[in-house]
Amino acid sequence: MQLTASPTERTTAATDMLLSLTAAAGVVYLYGSQAVPSVRLQLWSWPLGLIAAAAALGALYHGLILPAQVRRRLWQALTLLLAFALALFGVGIAYDLFGPEAARRGVIPALAA
Repeated sequence: MQLTASPTERTTAATDMLLSLTAAAGVVYLYGSQAVPSVRLQLWSWPLGLIAAAAALGALYHGLILPAQVRRRLWQALTLLLAFALALFGVGIAYDLFGPEAARRGVIPALAA
């Protein structure tokens, strides 16, 4: 595998990797803050973990010279991870604003959308 020659693509890859590491550090921080993880903590750590994974895939997509088929698959996986992350952010907001029942009712429709 070779790195891309484009400076903008390399910068984007570096930014994606930094975002991935930051989001992963957020998950580690959240889990380190409680001896027994609460539902709320788990609910908020999932979107961060998905963002970390999507950003890592973005770093590969932007930073490496890859065959078109591989790039297409990476982009599809990245988009799916971001969609799930966004849906779970919405569920987390519903949990915080309206309580656990609202989050339970909203999780399936949010992920299905």
